[in-house]
Amino acid sequence: MGNNFVEIINDKFKNKTTTKMRTKICLKDSGLIDKDKFVIGLRHVSMPNTDCSVVDIEYSGKDWFFLRRGELIININNVENIVLKPHESYSDCGHGICSESDYYEIDQATLKRICEANTIDVKITGRDHFEVFHVNKFIIYAQQFYNAVYDSNAYQESLKMGYVGTSGDNGCIVTLLMIFSTLSTLLTCIALIMGVI
Repeated sequence: MGNNFVEIINDKFKNKTTTKMRTKICLKDSGLIDKDKFVIGLRHVSMPNTDCSVVDIEYSGKDWFFLRRGELIININNVENIVLKPHESYSDCGHGICSESDYYEIDQATLKRICEANTIDVKITGRDHFEVFHVNKFIIYAQQFYNAVYDSNAYQESLKMGYVGTSGDNGCIVTLLMIFSTLSTLLTCIALIMGVI
């Protein structure tokens, strides 16, 4: 089990092996510290009494979203809805930012349906709020994960696509900074061409 897209962590004291994607997909991030940020990832946990894959959702923002009181709905091809219930793994509030992390168990057959999809939409609900994201890159991401965890012969084409998502907690912000930098360069070039500068 394993490919370049996953990290395998062994805990000999708990007899636990965790396989997680090296990157996560940023669903929403304005780059501003007081605005909502959503990140999605995949992970597999194996212990003597447990063997399951999970979808991780991380949220940070000015207010609580209460992931633990909602659900994750994955819509496949605008037809099939997969409804997953949350399990809270972390919540904290400090320096004006509330952070939550919940996981949603997903079985191999359901993950395979995501891998075979043409389109994916995700609805994350909390206590009183919800967010909807169109996230087709989650299909390739799931294929890379499935290849590493369940079947190294499956979805080999996805391995040629490179990393989907960003690594680390600041991945969304780094992506935005790259976009702003590119736009700034483009605007400078246009201004030079037009003789403004």
